[in-house]
This record gives sequence, structure tokens and C-alpha cells, in this order.
Amino acid sequence: MARRRKSGCLYFFVVGGLVVILGCAGIYIYEQHRKTRVKIDSLVAGLPGFDEDAAVIEAAREMGIEYPIAPPVLDEDQIRDKTREDLESIADERFPRTVLAEQTNAIIEKFRVRKEGESVSFQLKTTGQDISGTYGGLLTDWKGRFVVVDGQRYRTHDIDPQSHYFFDSIISQSRATKDILKTRKEFEGKRREIMISNKDAVLDSVYAASGYSRKGGVWKSNVQAHAELVEEKRRQHDRDTENCIEKIYDENRLLGLIRLGIPERSSDDDWAGKD
Repeated sequence: MARRRKSGCLYFFVVGGLVVILGCAGIYIYEQHRKTRVKIDSLVAGLPGFDEDAAVIEAAREMGIEYPIAPPVLDEDQIRDKTREDLESIADERFPRTVLAEQTNAIIEKFRVRKEGESVSFQLKTTGQDISGTYGGLLTDWKGRFVVVDGQRYRTHDIDPQSHYFFDSIISQSRATKDILKTRKEFEGKRREIMISNKDAVLDSVYAASGYSRKGGVWKSNVQAHAELVEEKRRQHDRDTENCIEKIYDENRLLGLIRLGIPERSSDDDWAGKD
């Protein structure tokens, strides 16, 4: 009987001791958890918040523009019109329309019908002989139609067709019109080529001078581009803060072993820089 009592007391003391030990361990772990959490929260709270005032100044400096940002002076339609005007100016400088006018006048003069008393020259298709002299007009008789040069008559049928313009008004107008259209097409083609080759450079220049910045191959107003750059800096700050928080939790484990979980945050919560 005494032995049983002894065994019961021993069992009571062992179990009681374990309970006390476990209780103390639990209290210790709880206290360590609390201290660890307080330390982590303090470190997280000490992380710098996003400084928007500094970000807007830095973004403007990176873009090479002054802050506050001025709105664009031209809209998209006005930029296209200004680009076209500048390209026309470049074409006018390289290929002025006065040159085309001079070329046109030269063609008209070359292919005009000659007046009596003016000098003419042509070749006879029958003999290949070159004829030149003072034009005496046209004669028509029962033998046919003749051109008079220095008193000599030459059958129009015998004259090289390329020279008929000087005595035939219909041929004169046809030859002049054909050459004028060809010259104008070549002239306008050269103007178009110079405008196309300068289009990108001129367009970029007009955009830049009108309050726009190029980003990702797309021109945007400086106001929009600046706002997007500030937002990028905000997102980068959030990513950097997240990395810092992860590091804080990794370096401050419970009992040096257990990593505490990062509490979820709402969309308008700020991990760091709270006042």
C-alpha cells in the first residue's frame, strides 16, 4: 500500500513538473515571438516611404525638361501640318519652284512656232543634210507644202519630223506639253524624295519642340510621359521595399530558426514610411 502511494506521488510530481516546464516554455516562446514581431514591425516602419516630391523633380531631370511640366503647344493634327510645312521648306530650298518655272518657260520657247525672220535649223530626212538660216514662212501650191529658208523651198514631207514643231502649231503644242509634263514629274519626284528622306528627322524635331517626349518608339506629351515615369519610380520603390521586408523577416527569425509570416496588406496600406 505504501509502495502504491509512493508511485502515485512520483507520477504526480513528474506530470506536474512537465506541465510547469511546458507552460514556462510556452510563455518563453510567446514572449520571444512578441519581441521578434515588435522588432520586425519597428524595422519595417523605419523603411523610407515613397517621396513623390523628390520623384517628380528627378523624373523631370531625367527627361531633360523643366518642372512644372508645360502642356504641349501643338496637338497631333497641328504637328502633322507643321511637319508638312517644314518639309515643304526643305524641298523649296533644294528644289525651288522657280526652277520649274524656268524649265517650263525654256520648253515653251524651244518648241514654239517660229515667226518669219527668225533663225531655224533642221535636217532633211531624205538626204541627212543640215539646213539652217532665216525662216521665210510656209508656202503651199499645187506641188505641195514648203518651208522657205533663206529664199530656198524645202518640202515639209522631206523635213525630219522632230523639227516640224517650228512651223506646225499642233505639233508645237503637243511636243511642249509632253516635255513639260515629263519635266514636272521629274521635278516633283525629286521634291518628294527629299521630303521622304527628311520626314522622320523633321517629325521628331517638331514633336520635341512642341512639348513631347519619345518613349518606347511612341511620342507622348511631356505631361503624360512625366506622370508615367513617376509611376514607374513608385512601382520600383514598392518592389525595393518588398525586397527589404523579405530580408528583414529572413534575418529576424523566431529563436533564430522559425521565419514569421508576412501579414497581408490592403491595396492602400503602406509598409514603410508611415507617420
